[in-house]
Amino acid sequence: MPIITKLIWIFAIVITFISLLWFLVGTTAFFQRGIDLETSFLYIFLWLPALLFIAVSIFALKKGWMPNHIYAQINLILVILFLTIVFSINLIKGVNPKGWLEERIFSDYIQITFDDKYEYQLELINPFQKNSYTQLYIKNISSGEEIRIPIDIQTKDIRESFHLSSDPRKVPSVKEWVWSEMENGNKENIYILTITEGFKREGKIEVFEIDMELRKSQRIE
Repeated sequence: MPIITKLIWIFAIVITFISLLWFLVGTTAFFQRGIDLETSFLYIFLWLPALLFIAVSIFALKKGWMPNHIYAQINLILVILFLTIVFSINLIKGVNPKGWLEERIFSDYIQITFDDKYEYQLELINPFQKNSYTQLYIKNISSGEEIRIPIDIQTKDIRESFHLSSDPRKVPSVKEWVWSEMENGNKENIYILTITEGFKREGKIEVFEIDMELRKSQRIE
């Protein structure tokens, strides 16, 4: 087998293999989420054929197989390069970086505290993944300062059918989707955050004390 042909073939295998790994890691958010129906389709009609291409290529290289005729060799290399480009481009493009390389942030309606000091909304990070969590977005209206306070909510109980706004700063035209309500506490800089029924699968109400000065939350019930 000509050395240049062998090197091109090995290069094609490496590129395709890297694309396979990228697709596997990306579609599972580094194994933090499951595979949906659309991604399953891509695995069947794209990922598996690419894997088969690698397996056949490695077998042929080990056996030293190569057509004798020069034109057949050229056509074979062209087919290998074509398949490598098709597989690699589609496998790379089929990956959404949100949820692992960058966070997926969803939120409810922006609200204002009763004392008109803060804007706030509950944010759900990487929903329906093992690494999901919630935090409270707060903006000081007078100073414009923005902070985020972690909220200890078991996100695995969240319903998969509830509304998700892809823009965490978007304000709906009507106040339909509210996951939390915050009231003034009995001390300065203390607020009481109540998680509404619509946010949890079991409809469980959870209440947290929010300390604006210390920037932390504490579960009350």
